[in-house]
Amino acid sequence: MGNLLAQALTEDTANKLLEQLKEAGLASPRPESLEVWSYFFVLIIAGAFGGFVGELDAETHYRLHPWGRPAEGKPIELGWLGGVLIGIAAAIGIMLVGDTFGVLRGKTADGFHWMRLAALGIIAGFTGRSLLSGLAQKVTDIAKKQVDKQAQVLKTEIKEEGEKILAAIEALNEADRLLEKGDCHRAMIAYESVEQKFPEQRLRAQKGVANCLAYLGKSGASDQPLHDADKLLERLDAEFPNNPDIAYNWMWVRVLIHERDLQRQRPPTYTVEQLRSALKRAIDLDPESKRWAKFQTDLRPLLVREPTIAELVGGPPAPAAAYKWRTGEGFYHLPTCPLAQQGEGWTNVAEPPLGTAPCRNCLP
Repeated sequence: MGNLLAQALTEDTANKLLEQLKEAGLASPRPESLEVWSYFFVLIIAGAFGGFVGELDAETHYRLHPWGRPAEGKPIELGWLGGVLIGIAAAIGIMLVGDTFGVLRGKTADGFHWMRLAALGIIAGFTGRSLLSGLAQKVTDIAKKQVDKQAQVLKTEIKEEGEKILAAIEALNEADRLLEKGDCHRAMIAYESVEQKFPEQRLRAQKGVANCLAYLGKSGASDQPLHDADKLLERLDAEFPNNPDIAYNWMWVRVLIHERDLQRQRPPTYTVEQLRSALKRAIDLDPESKRWAKFQTDLRPLLVREPTIAELVGGPPAPAAAYKWRTGEGFYHLPTCPLAQQGEGWTNVAEPPLGTAPCRNCLP
């Protein structure tokens, strides 16, 4: 009778009947989460059985290693229980990794699939140790590939960044060489090109442009390059506060403007007190500025004329044209410096070439 009734009902009718039974409280379909837990239950039992069988060793005549509480100071020995636990872990692991029957994707399984699931659990439990080791090795291999891939990407990025830095340094060095030769116009173009190609070198390039403007104004009849350098350094000082190079260069440019104003007998753009404050700030930011200011010929008239400024660098500078310099040397010296007495070829110079620095031993 039941078979005939089942054949007579269409799928539609059966679903409607099921809904009516549910509303009447006579039927309660098993939720999907319960079905999933049923899968895990089968896996745990099958895996435990497989792990138990895996502990049976023919060489020991299938005797099980006992387990129990350890003696004092010794580790716990799980014996055959350890095999059971490994079997359970392996069964669950293979299911979660492989999802053989689509449980995690919401699929269902018929009776045949239940048998296959149990068999899978037994096999996984029996080979638990090697299976877990294989899974662990698989995960390790995947992780290693990812790490190697990331390392290769990072290596490529570092190489590219290194090449970019070297190219920027070479471009800046070329601009510096042009400035040292006195070719300020080409040097300024070179610095501007560096800023366009390598935006991260903007500060270094802008300082180079300011130096070019200062030297153009210093050697030319027009005051405009000096004022352009002044404004540029003022902007850089606001953008990069307490940068010692900017502070010193800005002080130097203001001194050049001050001296130009005195030569042309017009009210000074900057007062002596402002110049003193600028020099003091440069020295406070970098004590090396004291040595540079003492030796720099552009500051000589101001230091000779203004004792309050000269005291910041340890007194007035040496007489003009008293520096010792030799072709190829990176430093120039006072006549009393022992280094200037070594070897031949030393000459007196009023202003050493660009790119040379005052000797560290000459400043008391």
